Amino acid sequence: MLGKFEQYIVMRKWLNRYLAPADLAWLKKSDELVRANPEVTPEVLKAYVAGYENSMAGLGATLFTTNMPALGYDFKVPFFVIQGRNDQITPTVLVTDYFENIKAPQKRLTLIDGAGHFVAMSHTPEFVAALREDVRLLRGAHRALSHGKRARSG
Repeated sequence: MLGKFEQYIVMRKWLNRYLAPADLAWLKKSDELVRANPEVTPEVLKAYVAGYENSMAGLGATLFTTNMPALGYDFKVPFFVIQGRNDQITPTVLVTDYFENIKAPQKRLTLIDGAGHFVAMSHTPEFVAALREDVRLLRGAHRALSHGKRARSG
């Protein structure tokens, strides 16, 4: 019987057929960096595998089975999504359809061209820029709310 990490390796082999080119390039670079690092000893790799298996035991079922629409569309907090436009693991069309139904005090969907599922790693500058813009929107909304409270109390 395969362990969780071995199952991941098999799954990744099959998923690689559907990953965006940017995702495949990031995975290849990541693998090369691990292999080239002299500090990655067999013991370190074994600890990594154990950590992965532990994480997947706790999170795997939730990650792979959560039905987002069943959770609802009404949020009392801001809702931001940063998505790789070429994501085939979490298809952009499904993300867009879900996002369009969201009701939140503030919401924003950022699609990053050329990126896939691993957008934060493969397109880090674009991802960080989108995240900063989301934070700016929150800061602006907070300032406007704070200003409105002062104006009413004065």
